[in-house]
Amino acid sequence: MNRLFLRAKHWQLFLPLAGIPLFCTLAIVWKMFLFIQVPEPGSAELMGYFGSVMPYFAGMLAASSLAFFWQWALVTGLQIKLPETLRINTLGFKLILLFPLLYFAGLTLYVFRMMTDIFTNGTVPDLGILIPVIFLEIPAIFCLFAASFISAKNLKKTELQRPVGFSDFITEFLLILFFPIGVWILQPRVNKLFEDPGNPA
Repeated sequence: MNRLFLRAKHWQLFLPLAGIPLFCTLAIVWKMFLFIQVPEPGSAELMGYFGSVMPYFAGMLAASSLAFFWQWALVTGLQIKLPETLRINTLGFKLILLFPLLYFAGLTLYVFRMMTDIFTNGTVPDLGILIPVIFLEIPAIFCLFAASFISAKNLKKTELQRPVGFSDFITEFLLILFFPIGVWILQPRVNKLFEDPGNPA
């Protein structure tokens, strides 16, 4: 998987990251527009609608997860380009990255299930479950920033082959946070590092 993400061109990453969510969003909006009259809750028409848009929600979730896998590849795949003294504990990084990925995936599924219950069955779910969801969002966002921080630092360390401070990689950190745009700048640099003949990876 590392080779796939590290050798991919910037446009090959940008298209699924931006194109798939845009297409899925437009498809969902179009299907909503087709309902001139809102069907009755629990009707076959409304249940059929939710069944038809489910693949688009899944597509949006899958496309969004690519950014997480790119960061995974960036840190773990480029470790071999670093001397032992500059390498990090990749297990800790993987756990930091997995938490927000699992959280946002679970949140998306829960919101979809909640909307399905409201519009197909006319039932209102217990909103008390949102309390732990809100509390989990804070560490999820923190992990997201921490993973971006580590990814940016790892990229800059690999390029410079020395320890770096935050001032050295603040630009890379911001580009990773705005990944669908930042990939146009960062990925060519990643390609150059990974395709270096001296890289045994």
